[in-house]
Amino acid sequence: MVLGIARSEPQAAGLVAAACDSGFSRDGITAVFPEGDHCATGPDAGGVHAWLAGIARLGHGASAGGITRLLVDLGVGEDLAARYERRVRGGGILLSIRTASADEVALAEQLLGRGGAEDVCTTRDAGRR
Repeated sequence: MVLGIARSEPQAAGLVAAACDSGFSRDGITAVFPEGDHCATGPDAGGVHAWLAGIARLGHGASAGGITRLLVDLGVGEDLAARYERRVRGGGILLSIRTASADEVALAEQLLGRGGAEDVCTTRDAGRR
């Protein structure tokens, strides 16, 4: 799994579209939005904005440290996981792309990096589905 932070919804939509265009399944892409964000609407080639509208948002019921604990369980170091949680709570969008091979890991890292995602990292279970 490869993770990164998008700074805006248009950037997240572009990153998701690029990942899908490169062969990654939308079912293998996850995004966590900060509380209260609203998804943009409008036409796009793959319905990415509509897809983004249906995925996770960090709500009032989210426990402090919830994202951190989840990410640590997935193999992200505790410091980076806590930074991801702070970034989401501060308005960033956490994206993850599930990978099944070293080639997919390299491609996902390249896509996120080229698209301007920040704090890109790979978890230890990158080779498992």
